[in-house]
Amino acid sequence: MKLTNFLIILGLIIFCNSKLFAQFQKDESGNPSLTAEYSNDLLQQEFENIKGGVLNLEDYNGKIVVLDFWQTWCKPCLKGFEGLQKAKLEWQDKIEIIAVSPDLYYKDNELLPILDKEDKILEFISKKNYPFQYVFAEELSKELQLKIIPYKIVIAPDGKIIESKSGFGDADKEYKYLNSLVKEYF
Repeated sequence: MKLTNFLIILGLIIFCNSKLFAQFQKDESGNPSLTAEYSNDLLQQEFENIKGGVLNLEDYNGKIVVLDFWQTWCKPCLKGFEGLQKAKLEWQDKIEIIAVSPDLYYKDNELLPILDKEDKILEFISKKNYPFQYVFAEELSKELQLKIIPYKIVIAPDGKIIESKSGFGDADKEYKYLNSLVKEYF
């Protein structure tokens, strides 16, 4: 009986962990390649807004939403911000940029904290005037197990994931990419 109980518990642990870890295919950087099937789970996420309150992705239905995982020390992240800002200012009613502080990243099979904390992000926000929402995403970080940033999840106006991608484009590439999405969806 003890062996049977042990095997059942072991099986549940393996099943739950394999479901979590096998949920996503990985891109060349080791980050998850999300598909439209994950859209409903993603839309259920709530994020702690750095300035207080809660941000819910469902509130942005009807817009292209870019979840941009970043940190203040990430130079490629900041280069991309310029193009995202240009697009957001041009299509305010069509695009929402959410700058996501992942809080954790996955290295050597361990979730480790990222260096930016609330005061550092607030200082960045006060110096820059990007028209973005800034949020923390500890739970989503645990689920996605990001290995590198920048990492983006792009969501269509209907709430379906268009794509997820690691790395960055310079400001012009980011702007042109969003321009193509605006033309496609609006």
